Parts: sequence; C-alpha cells; structure tokens
Amino acid sequence: MQISDIGQRKKVLQSQLLLQQAGVEHFSSTKATEHADEGVWMPKQVHGTTIVEVHETDCVVEGEHWPKSTEIQADAVITSVDGEWIGVHTADCVPVLLYDPKRRVVAAVHAGWRGTVKHIVGKTIREMKEKFGCAANDLYAFVGPSISPERFEVGQEVADEFVAAGRGECVIGQYRKPHIDLWQSNVMDMLDEGMDIGQIDCTPLCTMQETDLLYSARREGIGTGRIVTAIRLTPAHGTPAEASLPRA
Repeated sequence: MQISDIGQRKKVLQSQLLLQQAGVEHFSSTKATEHADEGVWMPKQVHGTTIVEVHETDCVVEGEHWPKSTEIQADAVITSVDGEWIGVHTADCVPVLLYDPKRRVVAAVHAGWRGTVKHIVGKTIREMKEKFGCAANDLYAFVGPSISPERFEVGQEVADEFVAAGRGECVIGQYRKPHIDLWQSNVMDMLDEGMDIGQIDCTPLCTMQETDLLYSARREGIGTGRIVTAIRLTPAHGTPAEASLPRA
C-alpha cells in the first residue's frame, strides 16, 4: 500500500498490486483527502450480505431493477460499466476491492465483522462468477485500511460466531479477551473461491493505529468521518485516466 496524490482528491492510499493492472483506477481516502465520495456510487450499508449490481441506467438487487438514484440497502457493489466509480465507506470495517481484467468487472465490498462472518466476500465472488462470467483465478483483490487483529477485541459471543462459521483459526486467544483477524477471514474467503494468493494485496494499515491518517469509529466515536474505498474501470489500453472528479 502506498500514499498517492491524485487529482482533486489529493492524498489517498492505493494498492501497488492494482496500480500494476491496466484498465482500472482505485483509492482509499484519508483524513487529508478532498471530495472523497463525490462521483462515487455507494449503497446504504446495513452490515448484511446483499449485493447490488450497478448498470448504465439502473441497479439490480436480487433480480429486481431500481433507478440508480434509489437508496439501496446493500454491502457490496458490482459493475461492468466503464467509468462508473463504485465504493463503500468504513471506519474500522474492512473494505475489499475486486477486479477482473479479462471480463472487465469490478466490485467493492464492505466487510464488517457481521459481513465477514457471513462470508460476504465469498458471496460477492460467486456472484461475479455467476452473473458476469468471471473466473476466480483471474481476479485481483485489495484489502483496504481497517482494524488490525491486534486491536480488534470482541466479546466471546462474537468469537463463537466465527468458530461456528468455520473461521476458528481467525480467533486469537492470547489476549485478555478474544481478538478477531478480519483480514485473514476475508482472504480465506477469496482462497476458498479459487483466487490466487499472489493476486491478493492484504497489507492494510490499521485504522486504530494510524491516528493522523485514518478515521476509526472505535478510537474517535461513531460520529467520526469515513474512509471511502472506491474503484472504476478505465480504458484497458493507452494511458489510464486520472482518478479525478467527473467533469460537468
């Protein structure tokens, strides 16, 4: 992960792995980012596993079509529309970006602990396979800034849910209370679906630790700002367009 200065958005975080891929742009905002959510299509997040597909003129949720202006309750977004920024907002939860350069499809996933324990990343990959014809071994992934296992303390009831979901190895018992490794759990979803470990960038900064750079609801309270993690398709050949705001 690196800090970049891109256009009008200014200071953002980017994946070095995704930066090496043609045909895609992405970012995770910081406290210094400007216009972080402008021009980005985002759902109303509810800590569930609903996925919305964004098309040129409408959105599709579980087979039902809605105008793009509709406030859609979902926690993952998929699109194959060139130039369409899609994203999620977080402040400790895990943002995940997915990119298929062959089928030209991108996704943004909000994986809080509730979504993680319900395998929202795996569900999103399956929908990319089923609805867009993606192959898991063609996908690239970026796990964005979020709370680290060293800082994510939970109650025993949350740890029990991870054990029940087949993610017992993501429960860390060496602390006074259980800790959860959300990063590992989401990467395990990717591997379970057939992704190549070499195409997964899981080197995120911890939101709890990066006080000056990132927002953290646990550290600063629920009313703090939010990190926007977004992705869009650009022309696959030639010079990629600058990750800037939409032109009037």
